[in-house]
Amino acid sequence: MTEMTTERIEQRRTLAAGIERVWSAWSDAGTIARWFTCGPGYRTEFTNWRLAVGQRFSITYYPLEGTDDVMRTIDGEFLEVDEPHRFAYRWNGQSTVTIEFTPTEDGTDLHLVMTGPMDEGLFRLQTAGWSHCLDSFAASALQPVPAT
Repeated sequence: MTEMTTERIEQRRTLAAGIERVWSAWSDAGTIARWFTCGPGYRTEFTNWRLAVGQRFSITYYPLEGTDDVMRTIDGEFLEVDEPHRFAYRWNGQSTVTIEFTPTEDGTDLHLVMTGPMDEGLFRLQTAGWSHCLDSFAASALQPVPAT
């Protein structure tokens, strides 16, 4: 049996955008679905994603064709919202994710902390997933949406 321990994942990014723009990219369900994935090869759908204390939501990851994975849904509930500086939510009833935005002279610092029970494999998976997610955010979420 794999031992579960309470772990802490912490990641930071410096973004070349103002805090209001960064907040908007996280708080708008249509925008966040463009960049928030657990890794390459997935499409993500957000249901009831409204940053409000007590708001319940779900995130569904759909593997793209050719991926050897299955669809999975994560349920959550917002625990704290302090627009545009910080929000926190419970993830699948066990882990807590807190995301803070701090304005700087050149943009915004993003600080993410996830705590909860994880074995070594889940810790590695979550760490890599958040790294991919935040890199995707920095690379694409703050870019203009292409005209159609």
